[in-house]
Amino acid sequence: MLFVLIAKYLNVVVAIVLVARLLASRLLPKYRVFALFLLYDLGLSLLWVALPWRRLIDQYGLDYRTIWLATRPLAWLLYIWVVYAILHKVMDDHPGILRTSRRIFAASFVCAVGVALVSARIEYAASAQALTVIAEFVTRAMIIERACVTTSLILLAVTLAFLLWFPVQVSRNIACLCAGLLAYFAAATAMLLLRDVWSIGSSLSLSMTVVSVHTACLLLWLRYLDTRGEVKKVTPGHIWRPQDQERLVGQLEAINAALIRSARR
Repeated sequence: MLFVLIAKYLNVVVAIVLVARLLASRLLPKYRVFALFLLYDLGLSLLWVALPWRRLIDQYGLDYRTIWLATRPLAWLLYIWVVYAILHKVMDDHPGILRTSRRIFAASFVCAVGVALVSARIEYAASAQALTVIAEFVTRAMIIERACVTTSLILLAVTLAFLLWFPVQVSRNIACLCAGLLAYFAAATAMLLLRDVWSIGSSLSLSMTVVSVHTACLLLWLRYLDTRGEVKKVTPGHIWRPQDQERLVGQLEAINAALIRSARR
């Protein structure tokens, strides 16, 4: 437990340094959605680390689950919003593909949340265990959280696969953000999927791993997000031969043009 607490404190310190670095380099306003995502996550970390929860629970009977529930809707919105923002940056030169990707992502998100809530209702009906009102709300919130995080992870994975296959140039900052967020959501998804099947000791180890991955993402952004990364262009994917690269670019432009024409009909 002590190591998990130390890891959380380290995570908060690195996040504060990253925010200060982005603010000093004037990149924070340029990536407004990512900035909101980062600042909100930092605020929640400070909330859980700084407040004397044990005294608040013992003296005032505060149920920390109500605070957690109150913070989740905005977190879900930021999960989806930050992925939309990254998608827009990557597909900015291909509006047809961008428009279609947004629609697919929105539909996938709605379906994921709907299926999760229906399955949870079926599980409650089949279970003989009675849940308190707050426990039921927490369980449903965890299901929505898992749907949001998993859908965000899938879209980021598809975006990264797109960058790795097609010879698309993006700024180094965008490539760095995409890779870091992919690891961030992968760790969060693993935590949410495994929390109910592991023992308490294993859960602490998993929590330590997730916090460490999140800190590694912050360190990655701290190292590579800078003003030079805005100017420097990279091609994250496979280095194709010139003729193959020209063919793939032609295919990409053809797909984009076809999607634009279909949207106008």
